[in-house]
Amino acid sequence: MKPLKIFWIAIVLVFLTSCETGDIISYKYESTTMMGKTTWVIRQDSVIMTFSGRGEPKREARATSSSEWSALAKSLENVKPEDIQNLEAPTDLRSTDAA
Repeated sequence: MKPLKIFWIAIVLVFLTSCETGDIISYKYESTTMMGKTTWVIRQDSVIMTFSGRGEPKREARATSSSEWSALAKSLENVKPEDIQNLEAPTDLRSTDAA
C-alpha cells in the first residue's frame, strides 16, 4: 500500500472515531442586560457564576453533588438543543422602556 493511501485512511478513521456523540459535560447560561453580563456554567463537579459590567465584577463558585447533576440532566432530557432558542420566556418582566 502506498504511504499516501495509508495516510488518508488513517485521517478518515480518526475523523470517524472523533465524531462520537458523548455525554453532556456542562451547561452554560448567559444573560445580558443594561447592567452587565451574567454567566452560569454548571458542570458535574461545580457551579460557577460570573458577572461583569457596571459595578463590581463578581465570581461565585460551589461544588455540586451527583444528585444535583442527575436531577438537572433528568429535567432537561426532553429538551432538544435546537429548540431552546424558540422557547418562550416565563415572564415579560425583562422588557422595559428605559428611554
